[in-house]
Amino acid sequence: MTALTLATHCLRHAERPAVARCRSCGQSFCRECVVEHERRLVCAACLRAEMEGGQARSGGGRRHRVPWAAVLQWAAALTALWALFYAAAAALGRIPAEIHDGLIWLQN
Repeated sequence: MTALTLATHCLRHAERPAVARCRSCGQSFCRECVVEHERRLVCAACLRAEMEGGQARSGGGRRHRVPWAAVLQWAAALTALWALFYAAAAALGRIPAEIHDGLIWLQN
């Protein structure tokens, strides 16, 4: 499998450097000729074809996928926060009642 290389200039604007490749047609374009659509960079022609035909040239009909990695990271973060607060509450619960009541400072 050969690696695709980015052309040095935009397909439509020869004087501008290419900064991205359309995910549908594979051509190189400048910043003004590509747009992000459904988390991928596409050129105007491919976007138009996708909007009119309902499908892109190479990857049409994709459904929105749930980012399970992000969901698992959030669940892990919430679990870690719960454990932290639980440990803090347990540590505060071990403090003697005399300190809470202020009786420890009273001399007999």
